[in-house]
Amino acid sequence: MRATAGSLGHVAGCGWFWAWALVGVGYGLCISVIGMFTVIAATLAVVFMTRRRPICGAFGVATGVGSVLVWIAYINRSGENFNPVHWLVAGLVLFFGGIVLHTWESR
Repeated sequence: MRATAGSLGHVAGCGWFWAWALVGVGYGLCISVIGMFTVIAATLAVVFMTRRRPICGAFGVATGVGSVLVWIAYINRSGENFNPVHWLVAGLVLFFGGIVLHTWESR
């Protein structure tokens, strides 16, 4: 199978999407104690990622934040402290919303 210019563009776009998703995880973790470190790192990543290239795949931030919310829902799945369904719904909407919006933007 030969790689075409279109497929290489797709792979690069997905790479940027997942890089932005890591930034989203950093921002999503701001609700925890380690958030004071991850927000600083995520903000520095945004500064370096937007310096000299167009912003590509920035909907990955929503996917990253959504993955943190799904993780919080999973941790609290027993329902002893609070109902995790609210975290799960918000997380799934953000996670899949970021993927769908990135796909829509790429076309």
